Amino acid sequence: KNLLPVTGVCARHVFAFYFGPNGFPAGQQQVGEGSYHFRKLPFDGLIQPEWDDCQVERFIRAMYFPPFDGAAVLLGGEKLQVKSVEEYQSLKARTAATAVVAATAASAASVAAAGYASLGCKRARMSVEGPQKAA
Repeated sequence: KNLLPVTGVCARHVFAFYFGPNGFPAGQQQVGEGSYHFRKLPFDGLIQPEWDDCQVERFIRAMYFPPFDGAAVLLGGEKLQVKSVEEYQSLKARTAATAVVAATAASAASVAAAGYASLGCKRARMSVEGPQKAA
C-alpha cells in the first residue's frame, strides 16, 4: 500500500518527460564501427578438478545455453562436453581407470627391463618372426 503512491509519482514524472513538450533528451549517435560484447566463459567453460559435485552441478546448469557449448571437462588433452554430474563422474572414472592401466603397463615394462638387465642378459630385439639376438 505504501509503494503505490510512490510508483504513481514516478510514473507521472516519466510520462511527463516522454509526452511533454520536449520529450526525452536526444541521445548521441555512435560514431565509428559497431561493437559487440564477446562471449567469454568463466574458467573457459571447463569444470575444475578440485570442485565438489555440488559446485560441478551448479556450473553445468549455469553453462547450459543452447545452441552454445555448455560445460566441458579436459581429460587426456581432449575437451569433452558434459551435461550432468553423473556423466562427469563417469568420464572421470573411465579416465582414471585408463590411467591406472597405462601406469601399470609402464611399471611392468620398467620392472621387466630392470629384471632382464639384472640377469646380465644381452638386449634382445623383438620382431614379427620372434626374438632375435642383439647385434
